[in-house]
Amino acid sequence: MEMQAKGLLWAVSVDASFQIKLNEFCSSQKLICSFDQGISGIAEPKLPKADGIIQFALDFASLPLTAPVIISFETEGYEHVPSIFGTHFDRLANNRDLIVVFNAELGRLKQLQNDISCIKEAYSFYGDFNNDTILKSVDAEVEEDLYKVERLIERYFAAPTEPNTPPVLTSLTRGTPKLQYVTDTSPEFGGNGGYTKCNDVNTESYFAQGTRIGAISMAYLSNIVTGLGITYTSDNGLRTVIHGSYGEGQETSMLLLSPREFVTKITGSYGIAREYGCNILANLRIYTSDGRCLATTSGMLENKFEWNVPEGCFVMGFAGKCGGYVDKLQVIYGRFLPARWYHSRESLSLLY
Repeated sequence: MEMQAKGLLWAVSVDASFQIKLNEFCSSQKLICSFDQGISGIAEPKLPKADGIIQFALDFASLPLTAPVIISFETEGYEHVPSIFGTHFDRLANNRDLIVVFNAELGRLKQLQNDISCIKEAYSFYGDFNNDTILKSVDAEVEEDLYKVERLIERYFAAPTEPNTPPVLTSLTRGTPKLQYVTDTSPEFGGNGGYTKCNDVNTESYFAQGTRIGAISMAYLSNIVTGLGITYTSDNGLRTVIHGSYGEGQETSMLLLSPREFVTKITGSYGIAREYGCNILANLRIYTSDGRCLATTSGMLENKFEWNVPEGCFVMGFAGKCGGYVDKLQVIYGRFLPARWYHSRESLSLLY
């Protein structure tokens, strides 16, 4: 700060007055001062003392440069060396440029392979959807194209001056795949009671987070379903949703679903229960793809129902209405469609 106040920093003029200011500053300071200097470009230079530095700087342009020093440089390929054009180095340069291009294409191929792999994992995770023939075809093309590029690179390192023909990478002309699905709901089973609407499924994040039903339990009083508990597992951990309440009556055991086990059918009844005076759900049974069943006690109300998951679909979760009991229940299910392929100029908003 003091040097700036004395006019010794920032946008100064190198002249005799600057030397005077510098001398005064050094002599007036109560701190220890040191003076170090160095120079390049001149062999065995006679460097000035502190009180002669300004004059030395003014005379610098007239000093002979007896020891030149490289202060910057640029590089070019060896094919630009004089008299080298037309030699093996020229072919080596052509192959080098080709490899640079196809190294970038190798990255694009691996990204496409990763995109396809993520979609295939989703298909497998939710019940082995296998009707995406285009995805299967492009997956095979990616494998072929990766082999072509890897062989090109191997040939370059084995014989860098031998001519190479650029391979045609068919898979990269297909675009980028995006997971496609539709969701739907079963009919509503139950009455119009209940003051809380429930919907467990966020379709926007469901597949991205690998969500599925991990466990189900029920609470019941006589044959009336008072509570339905569903635990959803995902990449973010566990989330448990309670329809109704578990405050009274009995509870079923917890039905733990394996990673590839899904709800396939629900049965039960609903109607006016005399002792409760409202239209509620009873005798609920939930069946899974492993042949297991979670059930409350028997004793049907007047409206019986049975619902089976449509062919090619999978249960994602539940919706309905509830209060102290489960008044209404609805199943939310999904179905995959073949992946949508888009190119970079196409709007991503069209994919959802």
